[in-house]
Amino acid sequence: MLLGYTDLLEGECTGNSNYGIQRQRDMSSLRHTSAEVLSYLLQTRNRDFHVIANSQGRRLTEREFLVDLKAKGISVLIDVGAYISEMGNKELAQAWLEADFEAKAAVYFGSDNRAWVHYRNNAKEDVPLLATPFAENLAGCNVYLDEGHTRGVDLRLPKNAYGAVTLALKLTKDHTVQAAMRLRQLRTTQRIAFYGPPEVEQSIRDFCQLSLLGSIDSSHVVPWLLEQTCRSVEDLQGLDFMMKNSQCQKLLNVLKQPERKTLKELYGPVSGRSPASLGNDLAFSQLRSFVDKLTLTSQDQHSRFQAGALEEVEQEREVEVQVEQVREVQQRRKYAALTFPGVHPEIVRFAQTGRLEALQTTQTRKPGFIHAFAFVGGTKIGRRLGRSEEGNNFLRPVEWIMWSPKTETALVIIPEEAEYLIEFLRERVGRSKVHLIAYAAPVTKSMVQFNRLEFYSFPEMARDQVIPDRIKMELGILSGRLYVDKSEWESVKEYVRGPERGAAEDSDKIAPDPAAFLLEWLAIRRRNVDVMQTPMGYICTGRLMEGVIEGLGSSEDESVV
Repeated sequence: MLLGYTDLLEGECTGNSNYGIQRQRDMSSLRHTSAEVLSYLLQTRNRDFHVIANSQGRRLTEREFLVDLKAKGISVLIDVGAYISEMGNKELAQAWLEADFEAKAAVYFGSDNRAWVHYRNNAKEDVPLLATPFAENLAGCNVYLDEGHTRGVDLRLPKNAYGAVTLALKLTKDHTVQAAMRLRQLRTTQRIAFYGPPEVEQSIRDFCQLSLLGSIDSSHVVPWLLEQTCRSVEDLQGLDFMMKNSQCQKLLNVLKQPERKTLKELYGPVSGRSPASLGNDLAFSQLRSFVDKLTLTSQDQHSRFQAGALEEVEQEREVEVQVEQVREVQQRRKYAALTFPGVHPEIVRFAQTGRLEALQTTQTRKPGFIHAFAFVGGTKIGRRLGRSEEGNNFLRPVEWIMWSPKTETALVIIPEEAEYLIEFLRERVGRSKVHLIAYAAPVTKSMVQFNRLEFYSFPEMARDQVIPDRIKMELGILSGRLYVDKSEWESVKEYVRGPERGAAEDSDKIAPDPAAFLLEWLAIRRRNVDVMQTPMGYICTGRLMEGVIEGLGSSEDESVV
């Protein structure tokens, strides 16, 4: 008899079971593992069981299942029961974010077996988990582990994570426990809930002899899993014993099927020696009744199989032909260009007096200006993160600013308006109340000088004239700036991050949480740039890379050109 030694993973100790061929000798230090891990599942916080069905008893669709997970506050889906079959991993991550509007991102495993992060609304391309701040802290993220990644995966899940483990028929205890133990702190603070389709619920009720009114929890799930495991082991060990016993080779000749057969052997008439004639050659008379049953079963299955063989082949052909791939090209949407109506009277009055005052509006004349943050609030991201004004997502770059030193007011204008105002200001040289300033958002290190508003102005501003830092800061947010110099770092950081408490109470800020808003706003303004690797990305995420401040330069650094 063979004596096998097996190293067991956590939760895989199945006991000393002798099946006649191989005896398993467990290490003394691991004998308690199986019962200990099962005891975690029987704790009060881990006893929930939910049926994946609606009130009428019908199975939930995968999207309805995700909505149910959101309603119960579950952020980790461990699909060891393979309930998700119609969606790919990336598609499910996107659908989960649509169902859970509070999650920051979703983590899933790609075809390359690496963990990837999918952001909301496809604001950025999916990036590997190790390249994001979520690698150290997955708080606020949804995590999906498909069936193939419920073992051998170790993620740093939050200590209070709430996970869902799906069940299926013929699922063993080892697979389930290994999947549940992806939550490494399941014994202390983390918790799970079991989910099963209607057929699993009925199987548990039949095994535990529960009525339809009786509730199911983990105290019923664990015995059911052990029963499922024993049945699978019995099926495998019985066949293994017969294959390794030399006295049963004659019976195995009846059971074994050749790997390759001709069409005549598969679908032609039965010829040759009948399996029933082997009953006289058996060494053990106890096997005779078993051979008789196999003979009757074989004849019955062969007659059925032969009758429908050609029909089955034809059906397979039809299904194979139906597999097609249709490519559809989506044409770019075309918009009609807006005709420039001319400079608004309020803007002309501001150029004349230096005071920005709203005139009386009528049905035919709308206001000539709005606050910069109100304009941002008109976008979808603005409405979602604390701004409720109506507007659209057509964002033009900030190129010209009209500045009034007397009232310290800055007005962003479009190039069509600037073309008119340049001629207007040339006629008023020496008595102009405003200055026209050229501007470009600093998206590279060499463009930081544009934020000082000293590159070009008409009429030229006095050298001792200072524009307030808050004007420059708000202008940089509106235009989507990515770089700051050393002198601005602390003021921008204080505005964006603010104190830990009371930051949301500042009504002058662009949003209750400026850091979260700017990350998404900059991603829209600068779609082709990795915002996380820029100075503004470091400020918004609270990081400070060594040497980043020294490499930015300051307002007195003349080497920046």
